[in-house]
Amino acid sequence: MCIYSTSMIIPAYSDFSKEFGVSLQKASFLTSVQILFLGFSPLVWTPLSARYGRHPLYLFSALSTAGCAFAGAFCHSYGTLMTVEVFTGICLSPALALGAATVQEMFFQRELGQKASSDLTCRHDFVDIYLQLGIWTVLLTLPASPLIGGFIVQNKGPRWLFFVLAILQLSLFFGYLFFGFETLYIRPMRVPGQRQVPEDDQLGCSYGSKLPGWLSELRFRRIDPRPLHPSEFFGPLLMVFRPPIILCTLGYSFIFSYAGIIIGVLIPQFLQTKFRLNNAQAGLQFVGPIIGGVISEQIGGRGSDWLMSYRTRRAGGRREPEMRLAASYPGFLLGAIGVIVWGVQLQNATPGKWNVTPVIGSSIAWAGLQLASTPVYAYCLEAYPLEAAQVSAFIVVFRQVYGFTVPFYAANGAVNLGLAKMTGIFGALTGAGAIPVIACELWGKKWRQRRWPGQ
Repeated sequence: MCIYSTSMIIPAYSDFSKEFGVSLQKASFLTSVQILFLGFSPLVWTPLSARYGRHPLYLFSALSTAGCAFAGAFCHSYGTLMTVEVFTGICLSPALALGAATVQEMFFQRELGQKASSDLTCRHDFVDIYLQLGIWTVLLTLPASPLIGGFIVQNKGPRWLFFVLAILQLSLFFGYLFFGFETLYIRPMRVPGQRQVPEDDQLGCSYGSKLPGWLSELRFRRIDPRPLHPSEFFGPLLMVFRPPIILCTLGYSFIFSYAGIIIGVLIPQFLQTKFRLNNAQAGLQFVGPIIGGVISEQIGGRGSDWLMSYRTRRAGGRREPEMRLAASYPGFLLGAIGVIVWGVQLQNATPGKWNVTPVIGSSIAWAGLQLASTPVYAYCLEAYPLEAAQVSAFIVVFRQVYGFTVPFYAANGAVNLGLAKMTGIFGALTGAGAIPVIACELWGKKWRQRRWPGQ
């Protein structure tokens, strides 16, 4: 829902451009600023969640984001709406930063990193979990949200985008309230010869609470008694010194930015303008990425799982996280091809006469993005499973900050170089994203065995 809320306003760029008297490129900055603050804010939320738990921050995120969405519906100037979008990015970020850590906390370690053998009762695999969640990620975020948003803008106007987002966030709030639970658990220290303090009192969580039903989850107290040190707010940034994390994050950020953000942001500025589409028709151009993403999730998740099992058997049962990275290489190739096809075909298209070939290119690009994302992201979490929250926060910060810069030079590059040349460069960068991932497969095990700053 974080990316959903960020990208839903994409079909309204032309309306905001006319209403506020700004260019389409400047209207796209309403999305860019959210991307930026979605990246930096986890540095604050991650250490707070480590002390007070995940559940309170999920509730805060949904409720405050709903308030920002309602405020956005009543903004009548570009500066005011930009300010609201800044706060929206800050309020949305807890869910984005804590998602992977929450998933990791809900399963046993043996379920997160390996395919359970036939004699075990638990058969979950980390990639299987991401496969199930990944399909919903594709359907509920970019590119599905602009598809829905286009019809809302066409029939009800751009203000209703914010009302719909507020309703969705309020629904999430009540979902968290009635059905959510705290996943962070710190086992108390057991000292021989001393009376054990009840876990509910020692940890400050709702375990063992006598309150009925969902009310037990509203006992928000400190879970981790350790003092909060200011350095913890910058702790995730120390992941930059760990080669397995920084290199995989760099490669992932390339394909995320050039196969994902670029196409989403430039559709209103170039495709909608060239084919003279209305808002609903512009939203329909995102059907291609949806199809490509869903298909690649089905293939990529199971393919990565099969590759991991096959390579583990070949290694005599010794399993290493690096074994899954090879499953991402076809994704980088498809992402590069799709970006180039999208740009070349759109440049060569006849103005005012729509054709499907750019949509096919975006479908291929998004298929590559989804195919590469699952194994690379899962590898980062498997490489340092005890620091999943910090790893996830670092990936979000790096990816979002890098992605924030893309809209600032993409549109100007398309105008100055031509769409075909610009997407050719971006396609080459997308393909080059596989290079640091290959380095992790070759030397990642050796790097993980070393101690780095912050460990």
